[in-house]
Amino acid sequence: MIQLTNQNINRSIDEVETFLTDSRSESGKAIKLRLMLEEVLLNYQERLGTGREFSIQKKKLFGRIQVILNVNGEGFDPFSGDGSEEFHLLRRLHADVDIVTDWSYRNGVNRVSFSLDRKQRFSSTQKTLIALFLGIFLGIASYELPEAGRLSLLGNYIEPTLNTILSIITAVAVPMVFFSLTWGVCTIGDVNTLSRIGKRMIGRFMLFQLLLAAVASAVCVPFFHGSSAGGSSFQPAEIYALLLSIIPDNLVTPFTTGNTVHVITLAVVAGSVLLLMGERVSSLTLFVDHMNKAMFYLMSGVSALIPFMVFLGLFKITASGQLSVVLRSWKMLVTILALFILPMLIYTILVAVRKRVSVIKLIRKAAPVFIIGLMTASSSAALTKNLECCEHSYGIDEKIVKFGVPLGQTIFMPGAAMFFISISFGMAENCSIAITPNWLVLVTLTSVLLAVALPPIPGGMTMCFTILFGQLNIPFESIGIALALNIVFEYAVTGVNLFCLQMELTELAGSLGMLNLNTLRKS
Repeated sequence: MIQLTNQNINRSIDEVETFLTDSRSESGKAIKLRLMLEEVLLNYQERLGTGREFSIQKKKLFGRIQVILNVNGEGFDPFSGDGSEEFHLLRRLHADVDIVTDWSYRNGVNRVSFSLDRKQRFSSTQKTLIALFLGIFLGIASYELPEAGRLSLLGNYIEPTLNTILSIITAVAVPMVFFSLTWGVCTIGDVNTLSRIGKRMIGRFMLFQLLLAAVASAVCVPFFHGSSAGGSSFQPAEIYALLLSIIPDNLVTPFTTGNTVHVITLAVVAGSVLLLMGERVSSLTLFVDHMNKAMFYLMSGVSALIPFMVFLGLFKITASGQLSVVLRSWKMLVTILALFILPMLIYTILVAVRKRVSVIKLIRKAAPVFIIGLMTASSSAALTKNLECCEHSYGIDEKIVKFGVPLGQTIFMPGAAMFFISISFGMAENCSIAITPNWLVLVTLTSVLLAVALPPIPGGMTMCFTILFGQLNIPFESIGIALALNIVFEYAVTGVNLFCLQMELTELAGSLGMLNLNTLRKS
């Protein structure tokens, strides 16, 4: 243990930096971890004084790097927040879920841990692309086998293995969605914040995503034609019954049956109850936090199966003579692009007309954050710039910015909803799924709920496609095509989400009287 002086802090930070370099961690994440550790140490120094002692442990375990800080003194959670500038900086750094943090206090010692993955030889995108092309190539090559041998390979080995992988992902997905969304509601803030700003903000986020999704579904109807079998005329009673079916009839069945719509409903209710009860259920809230982190770890491990699933799915489609399904995906590409433009166009015109500001000025203000999202596919990478632009370029009040931007980047995902809807319509046509009024309501609601619950981790999109296809009765082997399209469009999805979030927060701030119009109209 050494004293908490500036000299010791700098030396310890340098040692951690050397350790991260030697451990082959990704440079961007290593820099962020270094900054987080330095900020935490300085927070403890300011709060406890230079006379306190600290130590740093560095570990490598199961492909993950862990840095553990121990500080003697009174208990202080550096991630709990005290409204200071240092906390807001730490919160922005903490937004990257690829760096998992934890704080505990025991026997007079604060223990803060930071964990991240080692740098992989091949990125997840590269692995998925390799699996994609390999699946198609070997699927075509399988036609050199006798037909009986090829069908035996598909029925006895490929399909059972693919179904097993899908079962594993689904088994992890359901509890992960519950704990992730429950914890997301718990971290909104206190009850006063929830009442004054949070309720209206969350209400607008959900309402406008639902409206945009409904418009997108209506736009898709003339261009995609599913099977006429099983079709039905519009029945208001059936639609109403479908809406009522969102409410679960008990607390257990949604988890045993894997009904994710019910699980999401329960998660929102549970998170709201924990938030309202506050300190009276602090132990239960802490349990939800720990389970959320545990499920992130578990899904990170399960995500290693994704390339195998893509390979098996594409191999099955190709070897079973359904390669034309892949070739017909061009219509989905055009639809996805059109639906990406649609919400950005609607929001830009809405803000320009209501706030009397030039469309060109709005596009210029949105461009920096939009480009970061478009180039990195990471909302976390754009968080700092987004906070800055919303406050200083748009003139949105600081209270809305510091609460709304982190929350919005988590649950306001119109780009993801557009993507889910496009994929659903394309796959329904390719797989001859009946597109009925009930199906339209289901795809709209499910796409919005999955966009809100989309976990920003490796395997998150796979989990969502598994749930989406299960709800819509689309064959699971089509997930390979969906993931291939996701590789192409995940960057655009992030850009659209960030663009629409800035416009939505501008509208919200204006409705609350918390928008500086002079700043907004200034070039």
